[in-house]
Amino acid sequence: MPRFTSPFDGAQLFYRDYQPNKTEYRCIAPDRRGFGNSDWNGPEPGMEQIDYNVFAQDTAHLLEKLDIGPFIFVAASMGPGETLLAYERSEFVRSNCMGFFWVGPALPFPLATPENPTAPSRELWDSMLEGFPLDLTDRLQKLGTNADVPIMCVHGDQDLGCPYEASSKVIKEIIPRTNVKSVTTSQALTHTIALAKRLTNVQMGLWVRLKRYSQSIS
Repeated sequence: MPRFTSPFDGAQLFYRDYQPNKTEYRCIAPDRRGFGNSDWNGPEPGMEQIDYNVFAQDTAHLLEKLDIGPFIFVAASMGPGETLLAYERSEFVRSNCMGFFWVGPALPFPLATPENPTAPSRELWDSMLEGFPLDLTDRLQKLGTNADVPIMCVHGDQDLGCPYEASSKVIKEIIPRTNVKSVTTSQALTHTIALAKRLTNVQMGLWVRLKRYSQSIS
């Protein structure tokens, strides 16, 4: 089973590397530290606590290590924040990321505040996100201003953890070019199929973008 060593603390982190199938796309699926087959911490404790930034550092390091070339991020829940920070911190990621596909993103800030009253309450998140109270609004604004990378958000209308009104809708307001798709309760039984179709459409758009990219450097 492939693993890589985190530069943060030496933790051994697991990932799967699915080779291209009939769609001709390679898929790299890492287990975030503390999840699946990945360690939570390593033998060399970092000077800072493990947080979103460390997750992003791990992700960027894996992509740089594999040197995969142009790719698209597919992430859900807390994952979109991780991909956003990885994009911000790594020149390699910025140069090769062709798009973001976010499912039920916990962005820009997964906590109810006067500015974001529709998000879940602090009591709900305290037990789940201790150490992760990171407002990514500024990062989203920067992404919207400084890059033209495509973004797509798919969100269920019954997502109580991070409702559409507090996340995907807000992302669209911050970055108008974001393509937002809402999945209703009546679509729940076919959610996987619908999601797969939308991801396939994104892949086709990615293929066109990659082709243009290849032509521009040839």
